[in-house]
Amino acid sequence: MSERCWALILAAGAGERLGHGRPKAFTPLGGRPLASWSVRAFARHGAITDLLVVMPPDWESSLANQMLDILADGLEDDAVKVRGAVTGGARRQDSVRLGLEALWEIVAHDGAGASAASPADPAEHPEARDLLVLVHDAARPIVPARVID
Repeated sequence: MSERCWALILAAGAGERLGHGRPKAFTPLGGRPLASWSVRAFARHGAITDLLVVMPPDWESSLANQMLDILADGLEDDAVKVRGAVTGGARRQDSVRLGLEALWEIVAHDGAGASAASPADPAEHPEARDLLVLVHDAARPIVPARVID
């Protein structure tokens, strides 16, 4: 089993059907953005070692970082698991791909199973099969620990 278990939280959807003029994942729920509930559930779970949030494609990095701070607010020691935000794509599969690519860059940079000479494509690296990645839609905020298990 992998020593690192990543959560990739997808918060890049436009939320057009909701009609609030903002991404659904950032609509308030219980006084916090909808996505913060998912971020908290995964960050507080003992098996999750790292977490990456995929933000809407048209957000500037400064806005994404501000929102990331809001999403991680109140996590105390678990906030270190939140490794950053990455810009998503036009479709869900694009956002997943971009998130996985960013995740791999972080893993390769950390030196966790990848060397400086490792292939750019994680599928070509033998250590990649040891990574466990859970992908979760931030618009589904109520995720109990047993689902993460």
